[in-house]
Amino acid sequence: MGYIRITTYKAAAYLMDALWKAGMLYELVEDGGDIVLFKTPGGELVSVHLIESDLPVYEIRQTLNYNAERGYYTLFMLWTRMMLPNHATEYRPEDWMEALFTLNGGNIYGYDVFEGEVFMFPVFFRGISGKRYIEHGTTIHAAGLRTHTVTTELPDFTGSWRVADMNGDPQHNYRTRMSPDERIELDDNYVLLGVTYDDDKETVKKAYRLLARRYHPDTNRSDEANDMMRRINDAYTQILKQLD
Repeated sequence: MGYIRITTYKAAAYLMDALWKAGMLYELVEDGGDIVLFKTPGGELVSVHLIESDLPVYEIRQTLNYNAERGYYTLFMLWTRMMLPNHATEYRPEDWMEALFTLNGGNIYGYDVFEGEVFMFPVFFRGISGKRYIEHGTTIHAAGLRTHTVTTELPDFTGSWRVADMNGDPQHNYRTRMSPDERIELDDNYVLLGVTYDDDKETVKKAYRLLARRYHPDTNRSDEANDMMRRINDAYTQILKQLD
């Protein structure tokens, strides 16, 4: 239990630091370790819940209602290895998973800690119904934080909810500054690494390290691992050249 709690607290600290650096955190109001309340520069209050164990739908509903009564927006983040399906698999989501990715526009935010390093990324549930194709992203984009109201019409989860997500477009200004030729040349590399034009070098390196864990042939025996690792290395090299 101690390791689990330390991992969660470390993930919470990492998230607050990312939001601070992105200019999305104005004030840390309350730090409970696995539940953190902060104020955005626009004055919105966001309650972040880092989840490491079972999360039934009724508990999601209770949390959203409790926070809404206090004027908070809610952001859930889950320990990926403990709670979410593996990358590049097909999976029929449980009802609580469907509730969360519906709130977030198709993904659930996850965190993991490997060798003491925190990684945070969206876990996408691709498809319309039934089994979904699971795709793990590489990094969150704290600059895309937004607060809004989402309406859901799921069995046992119907209503309007105050939520926070990171689905805004933090790279819009960078795209508009680049010529069309530059955007065409770089887009594929950035998409492959799951990073944006405004991510700094450390974020790019972190995304690369996470992808290397997934696709290095020493640990990934799939037929695509060698080709994916080559593409990842090429994309990483090109992005670093651009940043330099």
